[in-house]
Amino acid sequence: NFRVYAGYYIIGEIRHYLRDKLKLIKVPRYIHELSIRIHAFTESLTKEELVELTNEDVASALQVPTKVVNYAREADRRSATISFDEYFSKTDEHLGYEEMFGDNYEERENTEDLRIIFDEIIDELSPESKVLIEMYYRQGMSKTEIADALVLNRNTGYRKIKAAFDEMATLVAKKKVNEGVGSDN
Repeated sequence: NFRVYAGYYIIGEIRHYLRDKLKLIKVPRYIHELSIRIHAFTESLTKEELVELTNEDVASALQVPTKVVNYAREADRRSATISFDEYFSKTDEHLGYEEMFGDNYEERENTEDLRIIFDEIIDELSPESKVLIEMYYRQGMSKTEIADALVLNRNTGYRKIKAAFDEMATLVAKKKVNEGVGSDN
């Protein structure tokens, strides 16, 4: 039947086009086909078998040289892509690409500058204040949680946290004076 033949032919051509034109790293067709065979072979194995599986085992099962299997796996690993969302979720800010590449570059730049200044000021704090500020800002703990974590009376914990904030405010004021920041900023 011509329709069946044409359907398979068209699907094959689309796959060849996608394989050949859309990958950033071009690999020979036989390596790509071997990679597909390797995936099919490894999918049939259990998790225990996969842990112990070596490239030599795959090569002997598929009856190809080990060197070619090594090359195919390396090419497959290098051509794997991840989404922007997955990549940016690994950063400390937990921002999506919309936030990273948004239109408001100046605001992002100012925020980044403030974060750098904030980090510098935290580095100048006394060790105890540094721990308290880190717990409050970076770990997102409440004042009560900080007092409980440090096994402090709540009032004592609140006083120590306030002292850390006061120390930080003093350092910010000193930094403004040292940099000659006027009242217009």
